[in-house]
Amino acid sequence: MTTLGVVLGDDSLDGLYQWPGTSVPASLLASARNQGWTVGVAQLGAAHTKADTLKALQRDLEFPEWFGQNWDALADSLFEWSTSARCLLVLEDIRADHDTVETLLTIVETLSMAASAGDRCVVVVTAPKALDGAAPLTLA
Repeated sequence: MTTLGVVLGDDSLDGLYQWPGTSVPASLLASARNQGWTVGVAQLGAAHTKADTLKALQRDLEFPEWFGQNWDALADSLFEWSTSARCLLVLEDIRADHDTVETLLTIVETLSMAASAGDRCVVVVTAPKALDGAAPLTLA
């Protein structure tokens, strides 16, 4: 098992991870920012449908007003958002329906794999149950 600090410190550990609680502590997010990471956090606890999920992501990641409210627009916006050399995307309290979660995780997993050579992208999710494809993180 791996901690978030280890993941952020190891250039070979990009990808999709699951945090063991309902939210990543602000102190860890601040530490990542201090280390030069671009950090985005989306609160998804109230999002139970695709539309709710897209609205929450638009709000919390500050996508433009003309954001398209569809999966293609999300993929485009996330790729634009993640253009820094090191980005950490945190999706907290995922509770949407199964199809929405599967599609969302496919998009963010693609985002984490598409980082250019030398760039890093780490996606951390929190959810009430284990999510397929997300490697577990530990607190310490």
